Amino acid sequence: MEHLGTGFKDPDPWTPAVLIPEALREELREDHEKRTWDHEPPQPKPLIYWKDVLLLEGVTLTQDARQLNGSERAVLDGLLTPDECGVLLQLAKDAAGAGARSGYRGRRSPHTPHERFEGLTVLKAAQLAQAGTVGSQGARLLLEAGERVRALTQAYFSPERPLHLSFTHLVCRSAIEGEQEQRMDLSHPVHADNCVLDPDTGECWREPPAYTYRDYSGLLYLNDDFQGGDLFFTEPDALTVTAQVHPRCGRLVAFSSGGENPHGVWAVTRGRRCALALWHTWAAEHREQA
Repeated sequence: MEHLGTGFKDPDPWTPAVLIPEALREELREDHEKRTWDHEPPQPKPLIYWKDVLLLEGVTLTQDARQLNGSERAVLDGLLTPDECGVLLQLAKDAAGAGARSGYRGRRSPHTPHERFEGLTVLKAAQLAQAGTVGSQGARLLLEAGERVRALTQAYFSPERPLHLSFTHLVCRSAIEGEQEQRMDLSHPVHADNCVLDPDTGECWREPPAYTYRDYSGLLYLNDDFQGGDLFFTEPDALTVTAQVHPRCGRLVAFSSGGENPHGVWAVTRGRRCALALWHTWAAEHREQA
């Protein structure tokens, strides 16, 4: 049997029933009747198991769903080296200087008037690299980093069902100087990624305008030299914080995109916070075109 590239052979895959003593068969029947997990969702593998597996790829599992007080969420470190983070940060800076704010007009964030928001897609990065506006190394690394996240997200959450990258966005949020005093808003309000969250009822409606085909989400951070900007998860009421994650170079927060994982971003009050935002889908027809 093959699993995560490692061969495994069961030394005794099957023992004929006639060879099992009656006393042992009775004990097995009693044990089977006591097991509640036959009727409940399987529990996630322990943290140490995933650490051993992911270390083979140079990645460590820092927090699992249990430690993050939720379901289908994880924090993993080591996906990018400091040099690679530097290359992607330079790509974002060069693209912003060229006026390539993909999908967002103007300089203000669509989520708050107190921050600037710059976004770069894989396709736009390739076009800018071809034109010589940005370095080709950064554009290639943007594509490669997205594939790293996709492969790891699939291995961790969906090993038996292929995931496709649906959208990759290199995003930088910058605090606007002189506009941070007594600030009470968020950099990104609490939301779910594939459904419309209703905090009053706790329901999350999987219907437009939500991107209903998104199945898993990821944020791959590039830096930590800023103030604020932590990601946080909440209960469906959008108020009760259940977990918080501080960005750092090479850190990935991955989670399922539904109403079980409402999340937001605290205000960025100083500096510039950059990350790759990635969404994955099981639907091949919604895969990213690059």
